[in-house]
Amino acid sequence: MKIVVGVCTIKDGKILMVQENLPHCRGQWNFPAGHLDENENIFDAAIREAREETGFDVKLTGLLTIQNTINNTRGKNSHVVHIVFAAEIIGGRLSFDPDEIMSVEFIDINQVLGMDVNQLRANVERKQTIEKLISGKILPLDTITNIDCK
Repeated sequence: MKIVVGVCTIKDGKILMVQENLPHCRGQWNFPAGHLDENENIFDAAIREAREETGFDVKLTGLLTIQNTINNTRGKNSHVVHIVFAAEIIGGRLSFDPDEIMSVEFIDINQVLGMDVNQLRANVERKQTIEKLISGKILPLDTITNIDCK
């Protein structure tokens, strides 16, 4: 099982999006997101991924979705739990690794919601997350208990 964390950020009616440059999803738009590192908590991972993929520092403001995906297609099984946080930009400047990301842009909400499956990665799930954000269906961060047993 993999755990992926991401952030959904709206600024002036536009969503912060990254255009993927990895072979399996090249050219598709997505929220800044990535895998949890070993011994990393999900909050820190979401902030780190946003910084790595966009150059921006973010503050998490709430929990939007936890998506449990079990995929049994193409002869392989995979299980991914995807956690998406609402976030706001608090600093940094635009920068990204062109080996992983083709572009970082703020895209109009309606344009993102109008993207098809070839343009928007995990199309249905991303659109549901955006709908939750714009309708205010955001859970408080303390919905998730962070326990550090070090």
